[in-house]
Amino acid sequence: MSKLDITIHYGAPTKPTILLIHGLGMDKNIWLNPYDSRILAGRFPITILLNEKPDLIRLEPDKNFNLSKLSIGKKPEELRTIYHDLKEEDFSIITWSQKRPSEPI
Repeated sequence: MSKLDITIHYGAPTKPTILLIHGLGMDKNIWLNPYDSRILAGRFPITILLNEKPDLIRLEPDKNFNLSKLSIGKKPEELRTIYHDLKEEDFSIITWSQKRPSEPI
């Protein structure tokens, strides 16, 4: 059995413990560090889905296309998840990166 990549935040003992489970193909960074999360088999950062609309560029038919003008938009300044909100409210939180489906916890 491989070592589990787990994060535990110990909050107030009077509050319930929250278990955050990531989706298929993701890891615990989706909760902890969304800027480090990648989607589509790790090919793209998750921010491509969350960016603000890029500026409109006008292409002139008589000029060569300049690839450097393309943009996927501006990244959000801060990405907060439910993990950050629950931690701020002093809940205990457990999350981990599961490497294989049905891997034991």
